[in-house]
Amino acid sequence: MGTELNRILLAADGSGVASRVAADLARWTGAELHVVRAWSADLPGAYALTMPSVRARWHEQKAGETISEDVERIEETGATVAAAHYARGDAATEVCALAAELDADLVVVGSRGLGPVGRLTDGSVSERVVRLAACPVLVARDGEAPWPPARVVAGVDFSEDSVTAARLAAAIGGLAGAETLLVNAQSPSETGHKARVSGARRVDREMLDAREMLGRVASGIEADVGMRPGTRVVVGDAAGAIRAAEGAGQPVLTAVGSRGLGALARVTAGSVSTSVLRAARGPVLVYGRP
Repeated sequence: MGTELNRILLAADGSGVASRVAADLARWTGAELHVVRAWSADLPGAYALTMPSVRARWHEQKAGETISEDVERIEETGATVAAAHYARGDAATEVCALAAELDADLVVVGSRGLGPVGRLTDGSVSERVVRLAACPVLVARDGEAPWPPARVVAGVDFSEDSVTAARLAAAIGGLAGAETLLVNAQSPSETGHKARVSGARRVDREMLDAREMLGRVASGIEADVGMRPGTRVVVGDAAGAIRAAEGAGQPVLTAVGSRGLGALARVTAGSVSTSVLRAARGPVLVYGRP
């Protein structure tokens, strides 16, 4: 996958930040922007006892209100919505199905979930979209000045997914005038005196190899976007290293692959990306083929 965005899908959830992110990206890149609102026929509390037809009309009305609000926000920025879509069913499944049908290059989703009247646990639907989507997903988080980013921090474990996420995040950051930092974490596991000696030598060798490989990734990104990212190789926990690199005081776009960033692939698939997604203060771009 390249760094061009030709078609973006915004999963409407009433999040002002998500619609702003999608609108900005569409304006900056000229990408075709689609908006979708997914809904089910369930109702909370006593409303669940109402007739199915009443429940369906209630949800359809709420879906229409939400998507209209998002379209209005987008158009106020000068961006254009190519089409608005409604999907009845499981939110994450329907969003990802439409993304595949549209051949979307990016899905933008808010972190509050897409369930009616906010009944879902914070982030649950966005995390499921990340796991199911066949294209990169940008999770926009409500908060103080989270967008546009002033910095991009990309965790790179040299998997294709993490490199793809880093390339796209760097391209987005370049459009916003943001600098990019590539982070790789190495995790030594040997113990004991002899192990410490041999382990230290091994770590030194791995650190040198990692710096060289990360430099090649940076060169590739520079060729794509015209700006060379900074690089940082550390020994320690991958998610912690990424969070530390994010720093404080500046809006940051964080990018990871979804297959884990631990050395030698010892981390359970998706665990690091999920940790980063839940802990990051700003938007997170995740890519990992389902």
